Amino acid sequence: MSDEALVLPAGEWTLMPTPRVPPAPPASLGRVARALLWLTRRRMGQKSDFTVLLTLARLGRLFPAHTIFLSQLLGKTRLSAVEKEIVVLRVAWRLGCAYEYSHHHQMAGELGVNPDEIAAATGDNLDALSPRLAAMLTAADELVRAHKLSDNVWHILRRHCSDDEGLELCMFVGHYVMIAMIINTAGVQPEPHFAVTDRRA
Repeated sequence: MSDEALVLPAGEWTLMPTPRVPPAPPASLGRVARALLWLTRRRMGQKSDFTVLLTLARLGRLFPAHTIFLSQLLGKTRLSAVEKEIVVLRVAWRLGCAYEYSHHHQMAGELGVNPDEIAAATGDNLDALSPRLAAMLTAADELVRAHKLSDNVWHILRRHCSDDEGLELCMFVGHYVMIAMIINTAGVQPEPHFAVTDRRA
């Protein structure tokens, strides 16, 4: 992890100086929530809880259900880990979610995603990506914009993905749109080692 703030690519980012909805104090949470946070810290190799998870923990009984769903979405799908990280970067960029972008930028790097692929995820030129990934990002763009896929984009996607993979992509994009909306509305603040800076500042 670098101590330098990640410079965000050109885009319309949502950056609040302070949170609208602060993270839940860990001591205020029940045993199940605290156990899930501990498991997440252990799995991710972190010494402290992610602020997004402490914010989501304010949802009470929804928090454990969502955490289990997210673990399945990240680990038990047909899409590869690299494909999922690049798709999340695309969604984060389209929605201006700096927190989501910072976390998944690091995760993509840890998976070996090269800088050209990361740059392609935040621009209009998809030439650096495989045809399959380019089709996924084209589909992600339309899902974010129109909340459905047109016949044309679905046919492009189906040249490279099965029906089941196409449905999973819709679910995956939809989940990270939901999380980006929560982050951007609550003003979730990046942890110090995921700090970001907007090049427009």
